[in-house]
This record gives sequence, structure tokens and C-alpha cells, in this order.
Amino acid sequence: MTDKIERPTFWLVWRDRGNAPTFQHFQKSAALAEAERLARLTPGEVFFVMKSTAAVCAPLPEIQHVKLVFDPIPF
Repeated sequence: MTDKIERPTFWLVWRDRGNAPTFQHFQKSAALAEAERLARLTPGEVFFVMKSTAAVCAPLPEIQHVKLVFDPIPF
């Protein structure tokens, strides 16, 4: 498989025991600012700023058509 899919690098803000992060920050400074904002809202919690370093994608399976044949025996 060749590297045909291109996506920009992004950062996530993640908290242990928290929900899975879904927002992609395309600048490290934006992710750090969000981590600081969240830390102020929940003192004592640690927020990690994580950078995407790799990505993988499996190819879609090939669709195959199946020929159906009539079978007169019902069992």
C-alpha cells in the first residue's frame, strides 16, 4: 500500500480517566491553551497534550457478487 492519503499533523488534549478526545488542534499552541483552560476548570487533574505521529488505514474489502442457483431439493 502506498502513502496516498495525506492528513495534517494535529494535537489532542487528553485527561487520564476522562472522555476520549475528539477535537483536533492544528497548532500546538492552541492545544496547550486548551489544556491550560481545562486545568483551570478542574484543579488537580493532569491534561496531556499529545501530537499525532503516525496513522494507518486498511483498504476497503472488495465487493464480490455471488451467483445464486436454484436447488430443487429443499433440505
